[in-house]
Formats: sequence, C-alpha cells, structure tokens
Amino acid sequence: APGLALVTRCPCLDLAQGKYVAIVNSDDAYLPEKLEKQVAYLESHPECGAVLTDAAIIDENGNPFQDETHFYYSIFTQPNRSRYEWLRYFFYVGNCLCMPSALIRRECYEKIGRPDPRLMQLPDLDLWIRMCMAYDIHIIPEKLTLFRVRDNEANASGQTPDKIRRGAWE
Repeated sequence: APGLALVTRCPCLDLAQGKYVAIVNSDDAYLPEKLEKQVAYLESHPECGAVLTDAAIIDENGNPFQDETHFYYSIFTQPNRSRYEWLRYFFYVGNCLCMPSALIRRECYEKIGRPDPRLMQLPDLDLWIRMCMAYDIHIIPEKLTLFRVRDNEANASGQTPDKIRRGAWE
C-alpha cells in the first residue's frame, strides 16, 4: 500500500508526540470506535506493546471483498496467542497481522527499533518479531479496520511473482 513506503522511509515516528502510534495506509480506513477501543485496551494492559483489530476486507471500490480463494480473504482473522506462540507462528507460517489495524505504544519503538528501511516486502513481519521478543500483542476480535485489496495484486504485499521472489529473498 502507498502508506507503507512512507512509514518505513520517513521521519514520521520522530514527529510523533503522542503516547501511541497508529499507521493507516491511504487506501485503508478505520471504523469510528477503533482507536477508542484500542486505547482503552492498552491503558488497562501495560504489558502489551501493540493492539490490533480484525479487518474487514474491501475491494478496490470499497465493497466487501468476495474472492474467498484470495490470500487476503481471511488471513487477518486470528486468535490471540502468547508472544511465544506468535513467534512460532511467524517463523513457521509467516505474517498474518494487519499493520493498518495496529495501535503501538510509541515507547516500544525506542526498545525494539524502527521499521527496517532495507525491507520492501517484510518490514511488518520483522517489526512483529521484534515486538514479540519484548512485548505481548493483542487482537481485538472485531472488524474495526477496513483493508483494501487492490485490483491486479497492486497492494505492496500482493502476490505477484516479483513480490513473492523479493519476500523469499528478504
């Protein structure tokens, strides 16, 4: 997604002054209660570094995504796991967390570091691994984020041969 490159390659985190960081890509959206529910969760769970939500998948035009065989159709609907179970999942299966759904404590970036600008396909996975090495994460099991699947696999993580190859290399 267009916002991904911006986040990993600009000083946005240096400009952030709040207690939390939320990343939304230009083609995704939040439902009105998303941030309120996430802040409430983080305020009551100091051991948690990030809280995510489930995501409703939408198509290029904002309609519910219909292709049940597509990679994105249900990947973001995940159970909560311990940070060690998440690490095992990431290493054996891969990333399944929706970055635009995340609300992250800004202080976590000081401990785990920033997104790695050398990574084009896997900056989110790398960040989640580092996050789970130090903090718990939690998923609110509500579809509070709208994640857009663009036509012709145009998402940054779309399943084109070049992106699959780059992901394997990284």
